Amino acid sequence: MFRKCVFFFFLFQIFNNFILADDYYGFVFEEEKNEPLIFCNVYIARTDKKIVKGDITDETGFYVIKDIPKGEYFLIVDLIGFQSETLKVFSKGEDLKVKNNFKLKVKSLPYEGSEVTAQMSEFKNEISISKKIYKREELKISVPLIENDVMRSFQLLPSVTASSDFSSELYVRGGAPDQNLILFDNSPIFNPFHLGGLFSTFEINSIDNVTFYAGGFPSLFGNRLSSVIDMKSITPNKDRSHTIVDISMLSTKLHFQSKRYKGFSFFISIRRTYFDQLLKLIKFDFPYYFYDITSALNYRINEKNNLKFSFFLDQDILDIHLDTVSVADVRWGNRMVSLEHSFILNNSSNIVSNLYYSDYKNRMDFLKLVHIHSYVYQYGMKSKFEKKLNENLFYAGFELYKDSFDYNFTLSDTGELLNIKNNPYYFSAFLDYSYKRTGFYIFDFGVRLDRYQYIEKFYPNLRGSFKYFLDQNSSLTFSIGDYYQFITSVKQETGDFSSIFGETWIPLVENFSPLRCLHYIAGYEKWFSNDISLNFEIYHKDYKNLVYTTLLDIFYNLDDPVKGYKTTKGYSQGLEILLKKSSGNLTGWIGYSFSKVRMLKDSVFYPTYYDRTNSFVLNISYLFKNGVNLSMVINYGSGLPYTAVIGKYIDYSFDPVGGDYYAGGWREIESDFNSARFPPYKRVDVGVSKRFKIKNFNFGISLNIINLLNFKNVYFYYYDHSVSPSKREEFDMFPVIPTLGVMCEF
Repeated sequence: MFRKCVFFFFLFQIFNNFILADDYYGFVFEEEKNEPLIFCNVYIARTDKKIVKGDITDETGFYVIKDIPKGEYFLIVDLIGFQSETLKVFSKGEDLKVKNNFKLKVKSLPYEGSEVTAQMSEFKNEISISKKIYKREELKISVPLIENDVMRSFQLLPSVTASSDFSSELYVRGGAPDQNLILFDNSPIFNPFHLGGLFSTFEINSIDNVTFYAGGFPSLFGNRLSSVIDMKSITPNKDRSHTIVDISMLSTKLHFQSKRYKGFSFFISIRRTYFDQLLKLIKFDFPYYFYDITSALNYRINEKNNLKFSFFLDQDILDIHLDTVSVADVRWGNRMVSLEHSFILNNSSNIVSNLYYSDYKNRMDFLKLVHIHSYVYQYGMKSKFEKKLNENLFYAGFELYKDSFDYNFTLSDTGELLNIKNNPYYFSAFLDYSYKRTGFYIFDFGVRLDRYQYIEKFYPNLRGSFKYFLDQNSSLTFSIGDYYQFITSVKQETGDFSSIFGETWIPLVENFSPLRCLHYIAGYEKWFSNDISLNFEIYHKDYKNLVYTTLLDIFYNLDDPVKGYKTTKGYSQGLEILLKKSSGNLTGWIGYSFSKVRMLKDSVFYPTYYDRTNSFVLNISYLFKNGVNLSMVINYGSGLPYTAVIGKYIDYSFDPVGGDYYAGGWREIESDFNSARFPPYKRVDVGVSKRFKIKNFNFGISLNIINLLNFKNVYFYYYDHSVSPSKREEFDMFPVIPTLGVMCEF
């Protein structure tokens, strides 16, 4: 009997210590700004400082550490650039849920070398292949074209090709711009560019962070082939209001953040160009301007519930008049509203749901005789359930939206030549499971099921990735994924002046398979210190069922524009190297890429007009002790392909009345499609800025010089055939452009 009592006594102790255990959870904020700290390292350590378990905070600053046995521990929170916090705790082993919130002060105090950067925390806990997270300040490193631009910052990455100085559109690993999914607060933006792509529409002070997936993106995202740009707006949490006035040679920007009051806070950003107003002072009419409005209202109901209402609007207006006659009235822009609800079910589960409306409208009227418009509307909802299973992560959800496409071409004396309306729906369900064995490997598997109204079947998107740790600072990564897209856009094969007024989106219809792309990626990642990393990746992408059309094809088939749809296939492959330093006085990166992009045309694989074989970028910024910041961008790239003119002949026509032939104009003889290349692209940009304070006001002044050495980068060639031999002329991209900017913050 005594032995049985002893046995059950020890069994109870084992149960009490290892089965019954406490959970620790809470939020981590920055003390000064009262904003959530993402990727903050939180862990439980024994009194001998040996780490037991840990977690990293998510985008809301939330952490949870489960199943801590009975005993005495230290709960430690740290992040580079902040003072570590250590709290002595005692786990009672009674299955308790223990909450502890932390506010970290700026200033680093390392704890036994355990301090890591947010990026290094991500490296140790996620498979971050082809994925980078950029905070707002990182996006300001590059020398701006007049003012900071999110999309132009991404053009300096080795994964991205820019087609010219005149466009901020992104060609990612061989993908066209319409294959990029661009999200703002989880809602799509169809065409976030002004003036034919010269500037993007996002005001950088409104952005908290951007996650950029250059490929291999998870099952959470769908209906695009190439990349994902996932932007999150700021959530003001300060105890006082905050205002920024920014004046550049392009526009004036006003950004206001409210203070937090009873859980409520909001911000609003407004930008407007003023060339049209300033030039009136010298009696010059410049009838074009654009404006943006970005805003969000956040309401933290309680610690488990949060509501966020977001609003986004941009508009371009070109209004040309001769006296009282309207010659051209062209307007295009985006509009988006969304409502997001975040609900923490318990210390390991949460649900994020989103309702949104997004549209893009492009309308053109000429002399009140010709009317053309292209509208796309989207009404959608999505929801994601996420659960942490110890160190593993599972999420599942769905996405449902209804599209409306409206195209019209009308001549006042003829009537409607084209009037097309399509209203398809899209439904998708997705799930993902990530399994981690700390310090050894991480495995992630996801699946997404897509259903589009005009193509009546489900398309499974299988995606998987694997990370193997060579040691605590280096790893090998592998990824494979299947991606489908059910909408496309009107394109031009040469890229000359393409998308001047934005993308014209068209849905796939019956008898067309969805666009498809298979991603294969392998990589190596190495951390030399807490803020210096090296990434090396190779990739191959197979494109299938690429459906597209051109404006010319549409006009040739006004009775049935679907007849003008073309189908092709292609591939892209390459390698990328990125050496990055993310903190300290010197920040920035060095990038190199080799790529090859081919599309099938007339049974031959030709290079696309954005096929840049080699590319090198140096993007650095140095902050001196006196507060002066010096930045530099050096950009070199192989020349892009074009179809050359190799000869000419006179076009003769027959006059049936006189019975004679007469000479017409010159006709050009062209080389094989895209068989020639422009000279290499070279550009050096420099910028210097200084911030200073007068009483309660912070001021900043900046001087930036684009193309400092005045390299002649060719945009296209044109020919003067009136002389013999014909004279080739070139149209160059940006010359030397100096710009000034001032900023006031209070």
